[in-house]
Amino acid sequence: MIGFLTRIARWMRMQAAFDDLTIEAALTGSRDVALQILLIDSSIESLKRAEGLLDAIFELQTPRLHRLARQTPIRQTEDDLILAELWLS
Repeated sequence: MIGFLTRIARWMRMQAAFDDLTIEAALTGSRDVALQILLIDSSIESLKRAEGLLDAIFELQTPRLHRLARQTPIRQTEDDLILAELWLS
C-alpha cells in the first residue's frame, strides 16, 4: 500500500510541475518553457521530436491565437503579476 501511495504522490508532483510550467509558458510566452512541458511527457522520445511538435503546434495555433488576442485583449494589472509570481514560486 505504501508503494502505491508513493507512486501516486510522485505522479501528483509531476502533474503539479506540469501545471506550473503551463501557467508560466502562458504568462510569459516562453518557447523554452513550452518545450520543457513537452519534454516532461514520456511519449516524447527526443528533443528533436519535441521541437518539431512545438513548431507544428505554433504553426497550427498562431491564427487562432491572433484572432483571440484581437477579440479579448488581456490586461494585466500589477496584482495579476504579483499573484502569478507567487503561484510560480
